[in-house]
Amino acid sequence: DTEIATAMARLTTTPPRLSDVRPDVAPGLAHVVDRALERSPADRWPNAAQMRDALTPFRVAAPDRGADATMPVALPARPRPAPATAPAHPVIIDDGIGVGARLLAWVIALALGIGGGYAGFVLATDKSPAKTHAGAPTPATLNILSVTTFDPQGDNHTENPAQAPRAVDRDPTTAWNTESYLQANMGGKGGVGLILQLARSSRVTSVEVTSPDTGWDAQIYVAPESATTLTGWGTVRAAGTNLSTTADLRLATKPSGQFVLVWLTRLARSPDDQAHFVGRIAEVSVRGTSI
Repeated sequence: DTEIATAMARLTTTPPRLSDVRPDVAPGLAHVVDRALERSPADRWPNAAQMRDALTPFRVAAPDRGADATMPVALPARPRPAPATAPAHPVIIDDGIGVGARLLAWVIALALGIGGGYAGFVLATDKSPAKTHAGAPTPATLNILSVTTFDPQGDNHTENPAQAPRAVDRDPTTAWNTESYLQANMGGKGGVGLILQLARSSRVTSVEVTSPDTGWDAQIYVAPESATTLTGWGTVRAAGTNLSTTADLRLATKPSGQFVLVWLTRLARSPDDQAHFVGRIAEVSVRGTSI
């Protein structure tokens, strides 16, 4: 029914005898065709010259039109098992491409398909952490060049900037602290946070924030450039509420950018004064893949 089915049949199926399909064909000519269709190359005509000589008596333009069309030619025909059922025979259209060339092309395509499928299977099922797909590198901890505070609605637009490096010093005993507020939502200010500048533009997959406190809320933004207003940072990429001392905020869309904003929207109670609220970030790390 298809060229692929035809190619596979040529490789795996013994064709029926020509005389079974076309009884009107001369027996000698049928033998020439049958031998040419042998599946094993050793059983076919040894060379083109012998096949030409065997076909000579049946040429339409041959001088000897009276040749005995029933005579055997060259070697006697080998016994051929008759198929149980006569398979359908596709019509072969002469489009200028030889049967051998067409068959070879399909065999190569079939081999490439099988090889590609096997290679894909190996890559898909390889669980080794040392091997990664070229199009999907494994996320890693990204280098942070600098960290600054972000307080667009504050009086001086910054908040304890000297403490900001504590959030990336890899020392969990130190922390950046916000100012002390009377309300967890900072009186409706919207939030306060830290801006992280990565070493290079990257596709961010997650941000891990460590704090000495629990019960705080945060949002994550990613942008190619640092913005001076919250709207300039675009869409919230990840968010968490009532967070614990370690929050792993995953970014489902894996946005790209060189700047990451950790935006605290709700603070925890101050350990020094339960009537006040404060935000504390001991460590923050960013994971992803560099672009």
